Amino acid sequence: MPRVVSPAEASRLRHGWAVPVALARGTRRPAVVAVLAADGLSRPLVATAFGLARRHLSVVQAAGPALARAVREDGAPARRTRLARLVAQ
Repeated sequence: MPRVVSPAEASRLRHGWAVPVALARGTRRPAVVAVLAADGLSRPLVATAFGLARRHLSVVQAAGPALARAVREDGAPARRTRLARLVAQ
């Protein structure tokens, strides 16, 4: 929804950046607006996106039930390393 900002209000605006979750991993931000679509959602992706915020998190989603399914189900791919077998021995 477009909004016109008057010159008097412009000084109250803050700069923002749009960064994909893959590039933002390992960083923390004061505030995060997570924009989620149905395609490509997984539990690790949602947890990473939500965990980036220090003080404020806003979620904008058009995923419908796909978001709930991604959070509920463990969509992480199976690990393909030998580490688990070696440790269990």
